[in-house]
Amino acid sequence: MHVTFHVHSASPVSWYFARELLAEGVYRATGSGDVRIWPSTVGGRGLLTVMLRSLEGDVLLQADASTVAEWVRRTEELVPPGTELVHHQVDRVLRELLADGSTPGA
Repeated sequence: MHVTFHVHSASPVSWYFARELLAEGVYRATGSGDVRIWPSTVGGRGLLTVMLRSLEGDVLLQADASTVAEWVRRTEELVPPGTELVHHQVDRVLRELLADGSTPGA
């Protein structure tokens, strides 16, 4: 996974982490250092909370946990766990994955 934010700094701030962190984070706290993910509930709604830390600042993101879990499931259908390096056409796979216009947290 790759997330980039354009903040008030000389260059964008990027984080890279394994999709397994998202999958595990739906059920229990995971990650360390700059990327930490855990499940939470607000108003009875299951959320996935992602905390990203950098020298430029911190960001706390929340997304619907079931939406993220479904997105991870769909990525695993297209690129099964353990076969990521075999798939060289990442842009094509991402276009297929997002073809219906859905994204986590949208």
